[in-house]
Amino acid sequence: MANFSRMSPWRRLIRFKTPEGKIEYGEPINIDASGALAPLPELRARLISGDPFDPLNSVVSTKEVAVSKLLSPVNPPIVLGIGLNYLRHLREFSNSSEPKHPVMFMKPSNSVIGTNENIVVPPIAENQTDYEAELAVVIGRHYKTGALCKNLPQTLDGVQEGSLQDPLAYVAGYTIANDVTARSWQKAIPQWGFSKSFDTYCPIGPQIVSARHLQPSPLAISLKLTSNNSTPELMQSSSTSDMIFNVSKIVAFLSQGTTLMPGTVIITGTPEGVGMGRIPPRWLNHGDEVEVEIEGIGKLTNQVVWESKIQNN
Repeated sequence: MANFSRMSPWRRLIRFKTPEGKIEYGEPINIDASGALAPLPELRARLISGDPFDPLNSVVSTKEVAVSKLLSPVNPPIVLGIGLNYLRHLREFSNSSEPKHPVMFMKPSNSVIGTNENIVVPPIAENQTDYEAELAVVIGRHYKTGALCKNLPQTLDGVQEGSLQDPLAYVAGYTIANDVTARSWQKAIPQWGFSKSFDTYCPIGPQIVSARHLQPSPLAISLKLTSNNSTPELMQSSSTSDMIFNVSKIVAFLSQGTTLMPGTVIITGTPEGVGMGRIPPRWLNHGDEVEVEIEGIGKLTNQVVWESKIQNN
């Protein structure tokens, strides 16, 4: 494991509301042996002052506060997505060759929600909305110098760990995402952005685990669906080791000509088992519960509601 002893002052990061309604960043205190957060209202955190994604200008205080509501652990300036990045997922639909470069799309910040918030499906997407379990990378400033992430070398052979050329030195930590997608619109429009950018279509959470305490591969990744209080059904089960482009290559590629600002979220692709690939297809329905779990990070849980059914009630 990389010895990023100065990478961040926190090991685990949450963003939350206090009982007084203030939005804060903090390090959760009461977690279990696996790192899972205590349930509300027992969960408490130590407040973080400064920018949590700038390790040279943030401090975990000794002040403890109660957590009344978990929010997305980051309010990103942008979400950058990578498609077709798991080999078995690529083979799920075709015998296409592996892409030469990461396949990139974007999701706006207004698509981001936290754990236990509703995925609200608009009427134009009720027929074919799908799930995608993903490991999410959260960008920070360089852990030694505070430099911003831009123009990293594309050939990483010989790059010294922790140097200004090391992509992982700009990774603040890892969290979980669900890249919710309206497949009918993904098929209708060659650019994927519209199909993936609806409000609430990017759940992220429940916490960020520091890159100095978690390696991105291999990590077990899974997704379960529950309908009408039935037994949860395992839909996706894989490992991040099946990625075609690893985190270092993705960060280096995306940094070309573009500053990856602190707080930027990169979702790194989904494994096989998506609803579109099943026979018959399994789309997200009103009342479903989606649970994404990644080893060492925890579980991201969201309910699915159809906007038309809310309006009619």
